[in-house]
Amino acid sequence: MLHAFNQKNVRRILAAGIHGQQAEEHVNEKNEDGVTSMVFSPLVFMPTASALEVLLAVIGNRLRAALRGREVVNHDIQFWPGGLRTTNWQGGRDSRCEPDVLIRLTFTEGRPLTLIGEMKWDWLISAEHLSDEIQRQRSAVRMAEPDAEQLVFAITKLRATRPPEGTELRNWIQVERNARQLERNSADLVAARWGALVSTFLRKAKQASFQGFHSSELETLHTSTPVFWTKANG
Repeated sequence: MLHAFNQKNVRRILAAGIHGQQAEEHVNEKNEDGVTSMVFSPLVFMPTASALEVLLAVIGNRLRAALRGREVVNHDIQFWPGGLRTTNWQGGRDSRCEPDVLIRLTFTEGRPLTLIGEMKWDWLISAEHLSDEIQRQRSAVRMAEPDAEQLVFAITKLRATRPPEGTELRNWIQVERNARQLERNSADLVAARWGALVSTFLRKAKQASFQGFHSSELETLHTSTPVFWTKANG
């Protein structure tokens, strides 16, 4: 699908042009599913060493620290895993919880590490909502995999001013930049090829350029002094 998008201008994988709040939310959700698959599905077929190099490029030093120098011997990837449940959004009875991607890394020794990934494509999500969503995912994965350590990462359209605690938060501009660096600098041909394809995809999907400011990220300016210079205020 990456090749179809990049080389044949297949754009219908990313839906657009539907209006109304519910319709737009549906489109965003489907776009996120498509993007998650295009960016991370190639890792399923990679050697573990190549997949790890890609993950380090995407997530960065927080993942490097979590590895603690241990050798990763296997990686397993699940998209939208079924069967996970935790308390609902109101804190009541259990309901379904579905992270976008779970990546389980196993080592020669020590507990496995599960990476919990959440993708947001065009939703300008609030820090509070993202934090609540991530907390539910942490809880659900902890119940399903009590033996595993956890690391949560999220990729959003814009970088939040207050990332959820313990979460590595990236935006798509950063992912594109790091993918491009991987293409140029990696000695691993598989990881470098992933970098080339994903960098091209994000540029063509117009996620690798400045998107403007969103009102939720700006502080209100309280002042009685005119902001713009005029002849009256000299």
